[in-house]
Amino acid sequence: MDNKSKQKIFQIVLMSIFGLGVVIALGIFALNKGTTTSDDPTVLAGNLTVWGTLPYRDIKGLLDGLRTTHKDLKVTDTEKKTKTYDTELVNAFASGIGPDIFMITPETIMKQRSRLLTIPYTSFPQKTFKETFADQVRLFMLSDGIVGFPMLIDPLVMYVNRDILSDNFIVSPPKTWESLIEMNSALTKKTPTGALQSSMIALGTADNITHISEIITTLILQTGDPITVIVPQTGEIQLTHKSAEYGNLANSVFDFYTSFSDSTTNQYSWNSGQENDLKLFTAGKLAFYIGLASELPDIAEKNPNLNMDVTYVPILGAGGKKMVYGDMYGWGINKFSKNTNLAVRVLPEMTSNEFINAYTSTHYIAPARRDLLATPPKDDAIKGLIYNSAIISGNFWNPDKSAVTNVLRDTMRSITTGSIDPVTGYNNWISDMSTKLTDIQPK
Repeated sequence: MDNKSKQKIFQIVLMSIFGLGVVIALGIFALNKGTTTSDDPTVLAGNLTVWGTLPYRDIKGLLDGLRTTHKDLKVTDTEKKTKTYDTELVNAFASGIGPDIFMITPETIMKQRSRLLTIPYTSFPQKTFKETFADQVRLFMLSDGIVGFPMLIDPLVMYVNRDILSDNFIVSPPKTWESLIEMNSALTKKTPTGALQSSMIALGTADNITHISEIITTLILQTGDPITVIVPQTGEIQLTHKSAEYGNLANSVFDFYTSFSDSTTNQYSWNSGQENDLKLFTAGKLAFYIGLASELPDIAEKNPNLNMDVTYVPILGAGGKKMVYGDMYGWGINKFSKNTNLAVRVLPEMTSNEFINAYTSTHYIAPARRDLLATPPKDDAIKGLIYNSAIISGNFWNPDKSAVTNVLRDTMRSITTGSIDPVTGYNNWISDMSTKLTDIQPK
């Protein structure tokens, strides 16, 4: 098969599955590697290994659908634990037994950048890619091309205890951080000596807040700061903290966040002596809990009698950007795989309307495709809110989320104990992250 035929095959694949009227020249180099039993792009035949962190029971049915449609296609999916996923990938790649297709996030991209097959923009125009997927897709786009195809977005939302609000004659949850603070006097109860009896929301501390990293990221993104940017000429990922446009705004986020654990402020509602925020909310003892959309079924299962609702995470009032943190999950191809040919053909089906919709229809998580986000389920208002939150979701190229979060917790602990001020804390956190970014930049 000549190059022109290969190019035509991949064009048909992308046009039929993605609905993209664009000629994809990826076939020129991708289809030269590995073998399939047919030149027909609609026929998928061969063996592929897929790794990811989605529960096997959830992804199995979708892959079974592919196997049913394509009788000669064998896809072996392996579920990995989130905590050890990156380490297992590194070890597998080092041993030459890495998966053909593997689940990626912005963090995974940073760690496995040298292993990901890159699709050049001459083959897949940036404009087309951005028009197909939500705004956060920019994190799957590096200076030299696209490194993966998004599938899902799990945005941050705010869970609401309806009973606590109605008991305090509050009709609806706050839409801005400013209005949240105004509710604190009604929702946070204190003893005559100032000790907390009940809390409005968990913010301000280091160790008893489940999603401290996601909340801080949300606050920084809402100032308009993207946290990281890419240098087109070199492909280097850089932090924005030295920018005159963003630095001072991001500094203020640490001050705002820790003010909720400062007993001298009007927004004091939390301290390090409280139980874990998710545990308290599930027990019906916290008015608001900021967590991921995908947590909804677990919360409901743990306390079926909890009268709760889901709403948007508050935004900054004057001049703030409407944004919220979101975990974006997608698929990348191992560029050293012996089955790149087949992986290139299968990957579009794994991010097709049908595949993604089959997953999101049974989970509280949003699709990454714009066409699906534009048509949320009409009979489920909560899913509509989750879809909308995904549309405004953002993230950044995090070099090591677990390690960066640990440093963030240490920093917040130092601020709340008075060891350092918020500005110093922010600078320390950024400095540590800058070092981690430098260590994994392309050489």
